Amino acid sequence: MTEERALPPSLSLYLDAVRFTAALVVFISHFGTRLISGGLLYQFDWFSPAAVDVFFVLSGFIIASAVATREHQPLDYATRRAARIISVMIPAMVLSAVLDNLGGVINPDFYLKVPSFEPASQLTGYLASMLFLNQAWFFAFQPGSNGPYWSIGFEVWYYVFFGFAAFARGKWAWAGMAGVMLLGGPKLLLLLPVWFAGVLAWRCCRGPAPPQWLAWGLALLPFVCLVLWRGWIVRSWEPYRVYGWEGPANPGVYNHYLVGLAFAVHFVGVRWVNWPSGILPAWLVRAIRWLAAGTFGLYLFHYPLVHFLAAVLPWPPASLLSRVAIGLVAPILILVLANWVERHKVFWRRVILGALHRVTAR
Repeated sequence: MTEERALPPSLSLYLDAVRFTAALVVFISHFGTRLISGGLLYQFDWFSPAAVDVFFVLSGFIIASAVATREHQPLDYATRRAARIISVMIPAMVLSAVLDNLGGVINPDFYLKVPSFEPASQLTGYLASMLFLNQAWFFAFQPGSNGPYWSIGFEVWYYVFFGFAAFARGKWAWAGMAGVMLLGGPKLLLLLPVWFAGVLAWRCCRGPAPPQWLAWGLALLPFVCLVLWRGWIVRSWEPYRVYGWEGPANPGVYNHYLVGLAFAVHFVGVRWVNWPSGILPAWLVRAIRWLAAGTFGLYLFHYPLVHFLAAVLPWPPASLLSRVAIGLVAPILILVLANWVERHKVFWRRVILGALHRVTAR
């Protein structure tokens, strides 16, 4: 494999800003429900699934870039991906279990209203989530109340799928990719094009630079698409309908494809825009990097925490004190925790490599 240059610093910083913005949109959409904040900012519910699509495209883009520029060996690729997932997955599960059970003792009536939370099937939900089979075929499990965990059941298998595509050869590559799709089922296959739109975007970025007018046009395309989407497709949209198998004629599937394609094209355009160097002050660059480092944790930690706070706080959801505590204080605490967790990726990679070494040494 030939050596390629890593992402330009300006593009890397922009992708970090997009990643944090997408996670913040998901947080606001869940904070804005009637149960949590009395319906404040409920309009963000429309953007939440689109934000997850952006995560998928970003994931495919960054993973393809990593394999092309630094993760040239399958062991390196596998251990880095595993450490990335495990370092956040374990704290998310522990946080969900502790807060759900504590909140359920303090205010059991509240947890009867939490969407998709089924205390009777918690054990199954946690086991399926630990094995990343929570969304396989017709399953729809989650660890406790942690609804956003659904996407991990897609993301991990896309990592495995791409690993076979990038490192295996011939019939082994095809057999491995087919095995992943067979294990994951139709839902996994339906959203795979969204993730692979990011991979294709990265490959397009390896070509010759287009004229600046074309680069800017590609960069601005998603916003035109969103305006059209808002005025037409969204009228018949049922959020999250795609995640229950209803066949390829489901109009919700095409919404995800539209967002995925639009942002894949957007990232290609942003890659080739000639950004002036040093346009942002150093403190703002550091802030964006810090916020982006906590994105994964913000996404996976926020749901059980905001529901726990809403269950135990003495104020009604629509009160100012409740909204400040949940909408402002909670995300700051989550980002601090998430950045602490982020620093332990290297530890988990060493644990995984040590375990593999002991197994192979026998």
